[in-house]
Formats: sequence, C-alpha cells, structure tokens
Amino acid sequence: MKRVVGWTMLAAVAGCANPLPPTGGPEDRTPPRLARADPDTNAVNVTSGTVRLVFSEPVDEASVVRSLSVTPDLDRASELSLRRRREATIRLGALRPNTTYVLTFDTNLRDERGVALATPLVYAFSTGPRISRGEVAGRVVDAATGQPRNGVDVLGYIGHTPAADTLPARSDVRTQTGANGAFRLSYLGPAPLYVVALDDRNRNRRPDAGEAFAAPLLPQIRPSETAVDSSLVWTIALPDTAAARAERARSFGPSRHAVRFSRAVFVLETTDWTVRDSSGQTVPVRAVWRDGADARQVVFATDALPLRPVTVSPGPVVDSLGRTARLAPLRLVPSASRDTLRMRFLGFSDAIVDEDSAGRFRPRLRFSRLDAAAPAVTATDTLGQPQPLALVQTDDDAAYFVETTLPATIRVDGRPFGQDTTFAQRFDARSDRTLGSLSGVVRRPDDEDGTIVVEAVGETRRYRTLAAPDGTFAVPRLPAGAYRLEAFLDRDGDGRWTPGRLAPYRPPEPLLRLDAPQTVRARWDAALPDTLAF
Repeated sequence: MKRVVGWTMLAAVAGCANPLPPTGGPEDRTPPRLARADPDTNAVNVTSGTVRLVFSEPVDEASVVRSLSVTPDLDRASELSLRRRREATIRLGALRPNTTYVLTFDTNLRDERGVALATPLVYAFSTGPRISRGEVAGRVVDAATGQPRNGVDVLGYIGHTPAADTLPARSDVRTQTGANGAFRLSYLGPAPLYVVALDDRNRNRRPDAGEAFAAPLLPQIRPSETAVDSSLVWTIALPDTAAARAERARSFGPSRHAVRFSRAVFVLETTDWTVRDSSGQTVPVRAVWRDGADARQVVFATDALPLRPVTVSPGPVVDSLGRTARLAPLRLVPSASRDTLRMRFLGFSDAIVDEDSAGRFRPRLRFSRLDAAAPAVTATDTLGQPQPLALVQTDDDAAYFVETTLPATIRVDGRPFGQDTTFAQRFDARSDRTLGSLSGVVRRPDDEDGTIVVEAVGETRRYRTLAAPDGTFAVPRLPAGAYRLEAFLDRDGDGRWTPGRLAPYRPPEPLLRLDAPQTVRARWDAALPDTLAF
C-alpha cells in the first residue's frame, strides 16, 4: 500500500475565492458517493494507469488526498488532481498484469459542508480477465466498554508469518470500520491474511508504541467469495505496556486543581496525594475525586495556595483495565481566578459496598465538588434521637458514604452551600432480602487452560466471581437492577483481560459479552437460559 504523496490542483486557485456552501434549505447530512468512474467499477482487462472518478457532490480538497490509499503497492507515488471539486484524476503509473487494484477513500473523505463518509468508499478494477472477489469481514469493539468503534483502521498482511518479531513496513490491504464497528476487506485473492485493527493516531498506517490495537483471534484468515463470516470480533485496547500517565496539572482557583491523565482512570486512594511548595514544605490535600464530566481528570482540593508554582505528586490510580498509571511529579501554577464552581449538595443514593464479603449498605451523599471542610451531616434514629455517624469519602467521585446504625434519617445542611434548606431522607437497614444473584454456565474453549473470570457490570461498579471447573458460576449479593455480563479466560493468571500481542503474535485472551442486559430482582436468582460459549 502506498500513500498518495503528490497532487496538483487543476482549478485556477489564484483567481477564485474560497467557495461557501449555499445558505437556507434543509441541513445536508448525505456524504459524497462515487457517481461515475473510468474505468468502470469492477472493470477487467484494464491497461491504462490513469483513473478518473466523479463524486456526487463537491468534496473537501484536502480530505481527498488524506483519505486515499491504493493497493497493492505502486512502483512510484501516485499523483492526484481535482477539477471542479468533484472530478478526481489519479495517475497510478505502470500497472502489473493480472492484478486487482483497489482504491479506498476512508472516512476522512468529506464534502464541502463537512459531511464525512460513514463507511469507506471502495473502487476496484483488474488488469487481467478476472477481478478478485474474496472478502474478510468482522467488527471492532472497545475492550473497556464493549461498544463498537468507528473510524478504526483495519490492516491486512498477506502471507505474514505470525512468529515474526516485526510486522512488514506496510500492510497489503487497508480499510476502516463504519459507525457500527463493522468492516469489510474486499477484492482479495485466496492467500490468507493476518488482520489487525489499529487506532492510528499519527496516521502513518502502521502500529506504533502507545497506540491501541486489536490482535486477531486467528493468526491466519482465508478470504471467502461466498460465505463470508462477519461474526469475528476484534477487541481493541491499549497494549499492556502503555499504562495511563499523568499528563499535566491545572488550577481552577486558589483551592481547586486537577491532574489530567492520558485516558480514563479510577482513583484507588485519596490520601496519598501530596503538594509541595518551593521550600519543600507539604501543603495538605483535603479531598480528591474523579471528575464526573471527564473520567480522564482527577480533581483535588487544598487550602488556598499562594500564587507560586508548586509540585503535585498524584496518588495511585488505575485505568479501566486495571493497569496502574505511570505517575510523576507535575508542576502546578495556582490560579488567582475566582473558582466559579460552588460546592452544592446533589442528592442521596443507595450504595452496596462489598468489603471483605460483608456486603455492607451505606447511604451515599453526592456533591458537585468537595472542599477542605466536610459538610454538616447528622443522623437520627427512629425516635428522632441523634446518633453518631462517620463520613468516608468515596474513591471515584465527589461523594461521601455515611456510616451509621440503620434505620436512620440522614440530614444534610445545605445553607453553607447557598442552598436554603436542609435535605433529609430515611434509610432502612438493608438485608439479603433486598439482594439478588446472577448465575449460569460458561463453556471453556477447547484445549484451553486458565481460570474463567465472570463479571456483572452495573452502573457504578463491577461484581466479580470465578467459574467452577465445570463452567458453572454465580454472582451473589447483587442490588436489584440491570447488569452487563462479561467473561474472559485468564490464561496468564493476572486477574485482568490481556489484549495479546501483534509481533510476535500472541492471541488475546478469549472474551465474551452478552449484548442484552440481565435484570436482577431482589431475592431472586437470575439464571441464564443458555450456556455461554467463547
């Protein structure tokens, strides 16, 4: 595959202003399509090395060059010129005999209004009497969320040996995923492919350190001209070595600051964060919480800092796959600006906290932010008598757990936050009668060793269990609600799903997810009707 590196604009640019789309009428949401081609799409016995393509509407000039790839590799860089913002002429040079050529415009191609392709546009012809018709299809999902990933590069290497220490410098074929994470590599010959998915951040069309990738479950996939298996799934994740890292610190005002990480993180410990001034003295960190609007950002509160640079040392955090972030001290310049985000009480919520299998129930108080001083919270028993309580800050957001004897009425004084009211809610003691469970059977892959880890994923947390040797499992003590069920075969015994390796090839650990959420009711076991299979 060779990226287009040279192109000439045939329009008289010097005498033309930048065209503006007309105003009025309904919003344009239709991406460009291929209206005409010379040679025709799927033409055979082509001898000319020049291709002329006409789009259905004017296109953004820069996006045409940026989105185009040609396979197989050309002997020299192709040249592209654009006329009237619709008619593209591509000079490929000398062509090989009996070869199928594929021109792919990826989802970076957009019209002059900025409407981009939803799926790649593919055009092909053959220099021989037959055009290759083999296809490989599948879809790409995100390892952390299980959701489809669109706009991800899919690269195919013909005849690659999985045991090789490196991948070839260029892939032989390329496409991108569409809006539902699906992809299709078309016009392939019979040779097997090594197919990988790549979050190609630097757009060099090859895997680089720190870029998320998906290794295939099968090292060799043979294209098919008839029954194309589109059920194969590539699960994309950052490599094991690419832990989240603290990128920068910023300040919102004298007392509220944040550290931004390279990707979403969870706070493990709120007491290990430190701030030191220029003399090396430690400044107390009063509260730490993950930003509710940006999971890559961890916010912390201090006493008012002087307007001099300080050093922030973040405490332990992990990413969504359980990998510990790389931490290093960061320079922070406190802001003199007035912090406009006030601490306000947002409401009560229930919380089951599974600590030492105790399954404790603790009411939860949610706030817009946390300050140095704890909020004024009281508890009374069923007779209205005061009773002791303790506030324990949660590890993942701006909230506190209330530890007290239940049943009780919890009151939060909103006046210090500018809320002219006292918020109150009664909480009853929670018992096993309010909890349910989720059970089923998962079938181990043939000839595979390792523990099968099963997780029920709720709105705020994951509940984990291990399947028995016969594949049966039960996730106990679940609060009523909907759960997404996941399971993986922990081949290496590290307790988390491993994405494998591209070169030399190591397959990802088998992973399955149920698309439909499972409903758990109090005092009931929600048993899956069918055996799960990887």
